[in-house]
Amino acid sequence: MSVYALVVIAFTIEAFLHYFPWRLVFKKELPRIIAYTLGVLGILLPFSAWLYEQGYTQVLFTLWITTVSAGASVCLWYLVDWLLERINTASEAHHREIEARTRLQDSHHVES
Repeated sequence: MSVYALVVIAFTIEAFLHYFPWRLVFKKELPRIIAYTLGVLGILLPFSAWLYEQGYTQVLFTLWITTVSAGASVCLWYLVDWLLERINTASEAHHREIEARTRLQDSHHVES
């Protein structure tokens, strides 16, 4: 495969992924991690085929191990962000509940 063909294939895959009606198929937005993964695969798969065809197997291995580790990092930090958001939401709800109870007790003291 020529470099020109590689570029055309990657361009076409990315165009397809960008304009595919994901929302109609899944009835909701495509999750960001899945969208990122598909976008990266649209580049990596044809490039990997080209590297393999050229005999650059060590480069191919290095490309994939680097990409997988970077993707794992993104997934890990999305998980950390999700957990921190849940903790923050629970903390805010707890503080609102305490404030509501305090106001309720204060209103009972004023009525008495």
